[in-house]
Amino acid sequence: HLIFQKLSYNQLKFKIMEKVKVTLKPSQWVNFPLLLIALGCGYLFAVITFGEYGKEHPNIIVVTWIFLIPFVKWIWKTLKIHCWSFYMDEDSEIIIEEKGVFSVTTVQIQYFRIKPVRVSKPFFMRLVGISNVHIATSEPFKPYLVLYAIRDGDQWAMFCKEMAKYKRQSMGIREMDFHHF
Repeated sequence: HLIFQKLSYNQLKFKIMEKVKVTLKPSQWVNFPLLLIALGCGYLFAVITFGEYGKEHPNIIVVTWIFLIPFVKWIWKTLKIHCWSFYMDEDSEIIIEEKGVFSVTTVQIQYFRIKPVRVSKPFFMRLVGISNVHIATSEPFKPYLVLYAIRDGDQWAMFCKEMAKYKRQSMGIREMDFHHF
């Protein structure tokens, strides 16, 4: 895992020239509120099911399904986050997003196609030190990529911007936007 320090622009430029092969995975912290809800439902299930005297509730099957749904949803969301990853490889000059539990979708975005990059830090994510990096691209199949719930989002956003600039310059590509003619 890459560890970022506070770097000056020239130091960062030198770091970018180093070979980068990184796998980023979204943080499971985004599932924490759902885990709390599932645990609360489990507690309520135990209280309702076994009551004061340890007798079973007459409608035990209905009660079980009502309180089982949040657990199933939490497990599914945890699997989705676990099977979601971003690969940044300088040798292949692309960012690869791979996601899916049963059916896997792979998207490749070349660095020189990166347009603006934005970082968002919702309140809960800020509490645990993660953020979302929103990348607009000129890719026809994936015009918008979100590096979801990753650590060091500011540094990864800067890395993506600098790599886009570097790749455009090294390949002699000029960026042009055509809007509203």
